[in-house]
Amino acid sequence: MSSGWDRQSEVELKSGMESGPRVAVIGLFPPPGGECLREGSIATCVHQFLVHCPDDWRDRLLVLANEVEGHTGLSTELGVKIDRCWKRGKFSCFRDLIAALDRHRPDVVHLYYEIFLFGGIPQAMLVPWMLWQIRRRGIPCLLTVSNLVPWAKLTFRYMRWTHTPPFPWLAKPFLRLFYGLVFRWVGPITTFEGGAVETLVGDYRLERERVEVIPLGLELRTRSDGRSEARARLDLHEDRLVFLFFGYLTRYKGIRILLRAFRRHRERHPESILLVGGGKPTRMEGRADYERFWADLNRIAEEIGPDGVRMLGYVESGVTTDLFAAGDLLCMPYRVHMSSSGPLVTGASWGLPMMLSAAFADIVGEDWPLVKAEEQEMVEFLDRFAESPAFRRDLAEHTERWTGGRPGLREVAERYVARYQAMWSAKPRKR
Repeated sequence: MSSGWDRQSEVELKSGMESGPRVAVIGLFPPPGGECLREGSIATCVHQFLVHCPDDWRDRLLVLANEVEGHTGLSTELGVKIDRCWKRGKFSCFRDLIAALDRHRPDVVHLYYEIFLFGGIPQAMLVPWMLWQIRRRGIPCLLTVSNLVPWAKLTFRYMRWTHTPPFPWLAKPFLRLFYGLVFRWVGPITTFEGGAVETLVGDYRLERERVEVIPLGLELRTRSDGRSEARARLDLHEDRLVFLFFGYLTRYKGIRILLRAFRRHRERHPESILLVGGGKPTRMEGRADYERFWADLNRIAEEIGPDGVRMLGYVESGVTTDLFAAGDLLCMPYRVHMSSSGPLVTGASWGLPMMLSAAFADIVGEDWPLVKAEEQEMVEFLDRFAESPAFRRDLAEHTERWTGGRPGLREVAERYVARYQAMWSAKPRKR
């Protein structure tokens, strides 16, 4: 695969094997041997980067990660030092991160960031202070930013779908001020999709030359790889038509509409089954509006029955592999899409046909057979998929074409390493 990167930094990469920066990556990271899904897409990105980064760079990398499931302090995973030095939802996490940077004294910092990385909005207010502290120490900071919301999508409906306070007229000036302070104290900025660049430039008034697109990488798999074995482990007969939903169970991802549509679809196609891999986002725990939504999801699933819907909760990486190997159709009926999607890229890696809502038009293009996030359209789509082999082949071809120009995971890791090397080379040296 090629993404158009001409690998002009290959010489720098090789020289970096002998002399290069020490890099501290700040982000979420899954527990040892645990699943990335519970921690979100940032944990997946950081984990994939460590798996695929050049071997000779591993002793230069350090991950400043969140405490999780009783795991704190220093450890080593994938040949990289992990310092679990901060806890989500605590204001002290920023003080702890700065203290860790003072202990380890890296040459470059790479922050994988979305606004709820450290907890809620109150914790986010201290992110500019943390970045200012990093700048004060003379450490260049690369920012990878995700889940930016274009102004056009920031509506009352969006706020309700994402379980956030319904005040879009306040959210816009707040986000512009907040991200303005964030961008002020960092160096280069990367994002996962080209559409996010337009959001950064148009809505957040960022200079275009500061932004680079480094997409989520693909690890191409053949759908026949382990399919029968995966279905056996999941107790799925070969004749079953397997639909898959994967990710956090939130209103904006359209999971409730999908369950209702699938209930109607299954009246005509009882051989179909829907596997739902995912659970509650941590920040939604205990919120009354979300608990009502959660109860409604489980009520619909119970009405369909366990032979039709399996609510699997968060799954470990091995089960994730089985789900995508066993699936026939990945369902992504999002009401609104932000700027990147881990499940979309994972589904594409497996070559899965996908039911995508119109919210993904700016990612996959208008020629994809998109659906509205409405029950009737989804019923018709699922019925057509079950009844038409030609339609299934057409969807698979759309997936194949979309994956053609995207980089692999190894190339993505090399591009980040090249960026670290360039930032370190440009850093003023003490005389």
